Formats: sequence, C-alpha cells, structure tokens
Amino acid sequence: MKIRLISLFVLCGSLPGCGSLGNLAAGLIDRSTALVGMGPNEVKSVGVFVTKDAPQHAMVAEIVFAYSDASVAVVSGSSFEQWFDNREGYCFAYGNEMDVVRIELPRGYSAAVNDLPDGHNLARVVHIFVQNVGQYDLTKLKTPWITILDKKLNVGTTPSPVLKKPGSMETTKGTVQPC
Repeated sequence: MKIRLISLFVLCGSLPGCGSLGNLAAGLIDRSTALVGMGPNEVKSVGVFVTKDAPQHAMVAEIVFAYSDASVAVVSGSSFEQWFDNREGYCFAYGNEMDVVRIELPRGYSAAVNDLPDGHNLARVVHIFVQNVGQYDLTKLKTPWITILDKKLNVGTTPSPVLKKPGSMETTKGTVQPC
C-alpha cells in the first residue's frame, strides 16, 4: 500500500501542472508561520527621528516591503539614489508585489509607524530608503529606530536619546502609501 502511495506522489509530481501542489503547500506554510509571528521578517514597527543636524529642512523616508522574487531583487539591489529616481516605475511594475510607506518629517520630529500594511509579516525583505542620505535592510529587526543625522543613518532598537531632549516633537502624521 505504501509503495502505491509513494508511486502516486512521484507520478503526480512529474506531470505538468501537478508540481504546483508543492508550491501551494509551501505558500500555505509561509502564511501559517507568518500568522503565528514567525514570518520571513521580524518587523513590528518602525521609528524614524530626524535630528536638527539633518541635511534638509524636511526628510523623506520610504519603508518598502517586498514579497516576490522580482521585487526582492529590485529592493535589495537598489541604492537610495536608484530607489528615488525609479520609484514610480518600480511601483508601476511591482505594485502588487510590494508595499511602500512614505514618511515626510521636518527636522526635530519623529514618527513611530505601528500601522504597517496588511500582510507585512509575509514580506521577504524590508528596507528603508532615506532620500539623499542612505538605505538600510530592516528585515531582521523587530522595532528599529532610524535616526537621520547629517548625511548618515544611525539604526538602533530604541529611540535615540536625543528624542528625550526638550524641543523634540513626535508625530504619527505624514505617512502615506504611494504604491
């Protein structure tokens, strides 16, 4: 009986179209593990703080969640210059394979983004791109805080001590999803 069952699975796997059963099973396993908090990425929230030393009066940061092989390749292979030069094209070509959260903050402000896109825990990579400053892979961090300094990013897991100084302000406004 076992030999017949094994033969059936081997035969089914070798027929055109039947190999998709394995892909379906793998997709269901990915979704199930993500539902219990064991998805491909660890990100639960993202904090961004723009210091008063930032190079511009207002900074633009985009958090990108990539789900497919193609979008992972684009996001992982892009510098911050390439991302901002080609973002509209990437959104057009891969819009259903990625989510983008855009944050615009003036100097001295911070934003804690807890309301991430639906299904964000299924994203295979999560990157932040900061215009005219840099980018960082956030995939393995749970609650990253990105501090934008003069032409440099400082990435940690807690808010910058600068946030506690008088005159710093916090906001959750200014987040949009351009894709």
